[in-house]
Amino acid sequence: MFNRGFVASFLLYSRGLRDEVKQMIRRRKLWLSVLFLFSSLLMTEAQTAPAVTGINALQHDGQTFITWTDVATGSVGANYRYDLYRSTAGPITDLSAATLIQKGIYNNSGQLIGPKPYNQTTRQTATLPMSTIISGGSPLPTWSGAAVHTNLAAETAWYAVVTRDLTGASATSPLVVGSNSLSVGVPESPAPILPILQIPGTSPSRLAGCSVCAVTSASKGQPLWVSLHASGGSAPAWGDYWAYWGDSTMGYQEGTQSMFAVYQNPSGGGFFSGFKNQLIFGPQDEVWSVSGNGGTQTLWYGYYDVPPFTPDTAAHVYPFTQPKLSLIVPWVISHYQADPNRIFGFGRSMGGMGLTTWGIKQPNLFAGIFMIAVPIGPWNFIPEIDFGQALGIISVLSGAKNASWVSGDTFGNYLPGFTITINGQSNRVSSVTDATHLLLTNTYTSTSGSQPYSVTPAPLIDKGTPPSVTLPDGITSFDADTDAAAWVAQDCSRNLPYVAWASGRLDMTHSAQMNAWTNATRLANALRACHYGFSFAWNNGNHSTVGDILNQLSKTYIPQLNKAVSYPAFTNFSLDNNYGDGSRTDGDCNSGTPGPTCYVNNGWNWTGISETATSWSAVISNPLVTATATTDITPRNTQFFHPLAGSTVNWTATGGQSGQVVTDSYGLATIIGLTVSPGSNVITMTIAP
Repeated sequence: MFNRGFVASFLLYSRGLRDEVKQMIRRRKLWLSVLFLFSSLLMTEAQTAPAVTGINALQHDGQTFITWTDVATGSVGANYRYDLYRSTAGPITDLSAATLIQKGIYNNSGQLIGPKPYNQTTRQTATLPMSTIISGGSPLPTWSGAAVHTNLAAETAWYAVVTRDLTGASATSPLVVGSNSLSVGVPESPAPILPILQIPGTSPSRLAGCSVCAVTSASKGQPLWVSLHASGGSAPAWGDYWAYWGDSTMGYQEGTQSMFAVYQNPSGGGFFSGFKNQLIFGPQDEVWSVSGNGGTQTLWYGYYDVPPFTPDTAAHVYPFTQPKLSLIVPWVISHYQADPNRIFGFGRSMGGMGLTTWGIKQPNLFAGIFMIAVPIGPWNFIPEIDFGQALGIISVLSGAKNASWVSGDTFGNYLPGFTITINGQSNRVSSVTDATHLLLTNTYTSTSGSQPYSVTPAPLIDKGTPPSVTLPDGITSFDADTDAAAWVAQDCSRNLPYVAWASGRLDMTHSAQMNAWTNATRLANALRACHYGFSFAWNNGNHSTVGDILNQLSKTYIPQLNKAVSYPAFTNFSLDNNYGDGSRTDGDCNSGTPGPTCYVNNGWNWTGISETATSWSAVISNPLVTATATTDITPRNTQFFHPLAGSTVNWTATGGQSGQVVTDSYGLATIIGLTVSPGSNVITMTIAP
């Protein structure tokens, strides 16, 4: 039999052992819980995109420049995009308390744009120059991010940059004050945007292409040419090289970078003028696309887009390029102290398109614009839309046509008709519902679920403009806004620059959408009806073979044009050739390859311009007049002579000619059928008492 004391002792021991075991179990569970929590944290951390480091902000000239060190370099970095947040309440520790102001900023975004093609592969090239963000400063280090915010008010702001993984493998990076979130606010205040010199024209790299093109003091007071390059062109590779970052009117979002070059032409041989030491301003048209994977050529106008920060979800053609030109051209004139009265525009092909949609509409800027092989509007096609190679993840079901965006680049900026490849299967897009939903033309038959997709670069330059495409106001037709002839005819009282251009009758550029020759004659008719100063040359060439037939007109008129001096505008000159009714077979110079050259208003010279509030006079001549000829003549760009509409104006001319004219509804006084003899002809107009 058991001893009762032993039993009691054993029971006590057993109970203690049991309690100890329970405590051990509890401790084990606690450790397991700790381990589980720690593992969860590690997993969460592993699934979060890395945060950028070294965020910094620098404010000057009405803009704040935010910089940082990217999270990765090379091809790995290409998988990341960065979003910029702003707050005026203090350091950003919670994105819900901040405002997203820029999205999808590219890896190595501090790179100085200019080298083409404009794609992420270019950004991954570590040997290309980086941007300088302050005058006289050093370029940013390679693999730096850069974003620029244009200040709208006087206030202190904090910024944060978060990382997004395009592959969808990790979530947005966390906020770390002092790393990717500013700890100290930036005092901001509005001011005019100023460009920043990136490479001076005296640098060996800028002298390599033209050793005499660096700008010197000899250019002060000389004429300046605004040279808009043709399709595929770039800013000149010599002279001072500048960059600037636009506001929200100058790109699909604020902070897009643009560049230009300014150089000196010592001989004066460029652009037909003969002005020694004249200045040439050459901006670059192409800009970074929305996706960061391709380039957008804007035709010196803008591009079709749904900007990310507009309440309107419909796509419009935004004239982003025009505000940029309107900002930079006056700055260049002032900075380089060019003669403001002798500013000229030149453009071949696409460059001329920019002059017909922007240059001709600039009040009191240009003395004259000169264009070769220009496709004059209405264009009837949207500016080139190459949003680059879109990449990402899309959700789709086998046997269905609907597809939804999951991650990566959206596809809402494309018009219907582009090709998308989903999990290796290519299909045409029937319609784009919005930026993240589309309808395929054919049924998708591959694997269901989230699948990788890609869209190759899709330029839409040769697609006709859908009737629904408008400017951002939702009312103005894009085609109507590019109709230069219609715009000229709307109001003949405007003080337009002298316009001269050369066209080929057989220019078939974008022939499926527009008739370049017909629109050239429409512009001539509009300028003639309004009695504007213009001249026109043509042959039977095409877009490439029209040649430099503008030279004859340029060398005559450029030296005579000055914005501060009026001139006689000639119309219906009896020695003009006949450009016909707009068809390619009607009129002169309609045969041969390219055949002879024909002209309107060739050869006119004028001197002795004199005007007061009541009188105007000039001495005119034309070497083509060997016997007699007739022309209509209208004083244009007048500085003091501004008769009222319906006024009576007396006139006299060489050869005993005289008469009276009544000014039209715009106050223009036109002598009809003036007889011109060889040599000098003096014309005088006087407002009748």
